[in-house]
Amino acid sequence: MIYSRGFLRLLLATVLVLAATLPASAVELKTAPFPGSILTSGVVRCSVLNVGSKAGTIDAELHGNFTVLSTAGPVSLGPNIAASTSSASLASSSPTHCRCNVPSKNNLRCSFEYINGTVVEVIPAQ
Repeated sequence: MIYSRGFLRLLLATVLVLAATLPASAVELKTAPFPGSILTSGVVRCSVLNVGSKAGTIDAELHGNFTVLSTAGPVSLGPNIAASTSSASLASSSPTHCRCNVPSKNNLRCSFEYINGTVVEVIPAQ
């Protein structure tokens, strides 16, 4: 079957419009490993910060050895708003990393936060 150039252009335009209107798929961000079994003081949590100009729905998980220790979301984060999981104590758990599902890694930042008194270490997700 042979199609005219006009039909093919219309078909291409339709496909491009439909592709542009499809919702973006979520991106999974994961932090580097944390030596939670070595440290015994302080707390850790996962945080997500929206640095963009539009709201985005996120969820975050704080993982330990083969288990999820704490979650946040799904929750809609507006611009310049952050959300965190509940903190987990290193005295009673061995946290290993954070996993965050975000609509775009361009405007949403996921991080693993270690807090011990005045010492705060942040491990950003890649």
